[in-house]
Amino acid sequence: MPAAQLVLLAVMIGVMYFVLIRPQQKRLKEQQDLIAGVQPGDDVITSGGLHGTITEIDGNSLYIEVASGLELKFARDAISSKMVDPAIEAAEADLDAADSAD
Repeated sequence: MPAAQLVLLAVMIGVMYFVLIRPQQKRLKEQQDLIAGVQPGDDVITSGGLHGTITEIDGNSLYIEVASGLELKFARDAISSKMVDPAIEAAEADLDAADSAD
């Protein structure tokens, strides 16, 4: 193979890594950190779209209160995101803006 083809192949592999593989690994790491960091009292959304508050953590299982007096048991991996209070989110955005202005 000529050197130019090898260089082109290496560049294509590098582009594929930074476009496809690296972002996927970053999302996976963020999801693992989210799952590991949930605590009782956190408002969460499951992968099925169920909203609730974590009441108890038992190993790899979570108990989520979805209505007053109604708790459901889920695997930790079922958590897709944490719900964030809009007021807290706005305050964090203000702090980020102030930090970037300095």
